[in-house]
Amino acid sequence: MPENAKESSEDADKTCVRQAYQLLRQFCFSYNYLNNAEEADRFVIPADFESEIKEVLTDKYYSQFAAAIKASKDEYQKELPDSISSDVGDRLLKFVAVKEKDHVISKFESNITDLTEKVTAKVAERNAIQPAPPKREKSEKPKRAKRVRRNSGASDSNSSSLEDRLSDILKEVSKRSDSVRFSKDDFESFSEAQTQLDSLLRETVTEILSMKQSLRKRFARAQDGRGKRSNSNKGRREKKD
Repeated sequence: MPENAKESSEDADKTCVRQAYQLLRQFCFSYNYLNNAEEADRFVIPADFESEIKEVLTDKYYSQFAAAIKASKDEYQKELPDSISSDVGDRLLKFVAVKEKDHVISKFESNITDLTEKVTAKVAERNAIQPAPPKREKSEKPKRAKRVRRNSGASDSNSSSLEDRLSDILKEVSKRSDSVRFSKDDFESFSEAQTQLDSLLRETVTEILSMKQSLRKRFARAQDGRGKRSNSNKGRREKKD
């Protein structure tokens, strides 16, 4: 972008303006997505940085970029200026580099750390209930497990139900993702598709956590029931004696 801003050709001016717009719009969307309510508009200049961005762009360009960010993908180019100065381009690059690191990247890294800790805790919790099988030696060939028909279909039904629900969610994710069609500079559709995938990811995690809680409760009930039956049988044997 700085190189294009320094050139005097019409194509270079348009390229520089488009790059500045894309950079600012993506920062605004990312910040608003992470810090505002889910129903809040993502495609606006954040109120927290309005005065700073106005200083970076100057009054001459600020209103045009703000209007372009709010506009649709078919209309935004009409709102943009024909050119911007190299000073404005340099200031915008520095502004986004600093703010993105402090308010977007660091927050994503923090979320990833939190999620990693939660996943690790869940894995440890699962292994406490059902320890992972021992690792086989590389030279040892795994034995083919024999299929056993169960008299009771309860366990098979529960397993099938879990698989069906997860499969339905994954099919929905794939269907929505494959249906998205992009055109050049179609950042709005790209952002909307990302938002939908994020929403489906939350739904999937919620479903899996609900399944895990149900499994733990049923497992705990089974242990309590087994203990009660054992004590009951013991009492009957003592009466007979």
